[in-house]
Amino acid sequence: MTCLQGRRIAGRNGAMLLVLLLTVVLAGVLVIVMQGKQLHAGKNDGTRGAKASKQKRLDLPLALRNITREGCCGGLSAMKGLCFTDPAACNSTTYPFRSKEEGDKFAPWEPTKGQEYAHQKRCERANFHLRPPTRWCSSNAASTGSTGSNSSSENEPAPLHPFGCSRYSMTGGSGPYDRAVIFPEGKLIFCGIPKVSTSEWFKFLRFTAGATDYLSMAHYKPDFNRLRLDGMRPETQKELWDSRTWTRAVFIRDPAQRLLSAYLDKIAGGGNNVSFAEFVDVIANPEITGHSSGMKTGPIQTGLSWFTDPHWRPQAWSCNMSEDLPHIDYVGTLDRSAFHTKNLLERVGLWDSYGKHYRVYNGSHSSTNPHGIHPPALHESRIGFMQDGSTGKSGHHRNAQQ
Repeated sequence: MTCLQGRRIAGRNGAMLLVLLLTVVLAGVLVIVMQGKQLHAGKNDGTRGAKASKQKRLDLPLALRNITREGCCGGLSAMKGLCFTDPAACNSTTYPFRSKEEGDKFAPWEPTKGQEYAHQKRCERANFHLRPPTRWCSSNAASTGSTGSNSSSENEPAPLHPFGCSRYSMTGGSGPYDRAVIFPEGKLIFCGIPKVSTSEWFKFLRFTAGATDYLSMAHYKPDFNRLRLDGMRPETQKELWDSRTWTRAVFIRDPAQRLLSAYLDKIAGGGNNVSFAEFVDVIANPEITGHSSGMKTGPIQTGLSWFTDPHWRPQAWSCNMSEDLPHIDYVGTLDRSAFHTKNLLERVGLWDSYGKHYRVYNGSHSSTNPHGIHPPALHESRIGFMQDGSTGKSGHHRNAQQ
C-alpha cells in the first residue's frame, strides 16, 4: 500500500466516524426534545385537570364550596351566628339576598311605637275572636254552626287572620303565617307547618342562600329570619301573597301521625306527666281555656283556638287555608315527599340549581354544637333534598294540567 492509499483510507474512516458521532448527537437531542414535549403535555394535563376540578367546585351551590374559616360570626356583627364562611359575610349588608335591590325589596318591617302597638292589638283581637272551621264535610255543618263563627253569610268571605303576629309569639297566638318563608330566586313562598318536616325545609332555604352551616338549627340564624314572610313590611306581605308570579306551597301530613309526633316531641319529650289519651282529651275539650300553650309553665290550653300551640293546631289553619285555600298553588304530602318536593322545586326552577345538589349525612349524625354543623363530604352524604327513597304519584297544583 502506498502512502497515498493509506491517507485515502484514513480519510474515509474519519468521515465515517464523524457521521456516526453526529448521528448519536442528533438522536440524543431528539430524545431530549420528545421528553420535553411529554413533560409539557403532562403539565398541561395537570393544569387542565386542576382547572376542571376548580370549575366543578364553582358549578356547585355556594354552600358546598370550600369552607374558609372554622369560627362563627360574633360580637355585634349583622350575621352573628353564621358559621364557616368568609369573614366579610359577617358584616354583609346584602346577604342572604343576591343584590342590594333584592334586600331592599324584602327588608324587615321597622314600625314606629304607635304602629307596633296598633298591630299587636290587631293580632290580639284576631286571636280572641276569630275561629277558623274545624269541620267541613259534615252534612249538618251549616245548621250546627260548626263551620266556624266567622261567617255570617255564605256570600261573605270569612275575615282573615292578619300577617305578622309571630313577631310577638312563636307558640300560642303566633298566627297562620308564623312559619312562612320566601325563596326569592324561585319566587316561592313555602308555608311551613310544624311537625311536617318544616325544619328540613328551613335548612334547604339557608342552603339556597349559600349558608355553609345549612345543616345547623335554622330557627335562630339571622339569614333565616331575614327570609320570614311575617317579618317583612305589611305592603310586601300583601304584594307577595296576592302576586300571580309567585308560587305559594304547603306540605301536609296525616293528622293522627302529626298529633302523635307532637305529643312525643313536645309533651312526653318535654317532661310532662300527661298520657297521650289525656292529651287528646284536653285538645278535644270544647271549653276553650288559657291564652298560651303552657307546656312547661302551666296546664295545656284546652280546645282549639288561635292560642293553641302551632305544633298541634289544625294544619288547615296555616296560611289561612281554611278560608283562603285558592291562594295556595301547590299542596304536597309528607308520605310522598320525595316526589312532591322534586316536582315543586322543578316547577319553580330550584331543583337543578340546588335541590339535586343538597347533601345530608348518611345515617345519624351528632354534633356538640347544633348551631355549627359542617356540611358532609361527598363520601359520607346522600344527595338530593328530601330524596330518601320514598315515592309518590302526584301532587295538587293549581296548574296541574299545564
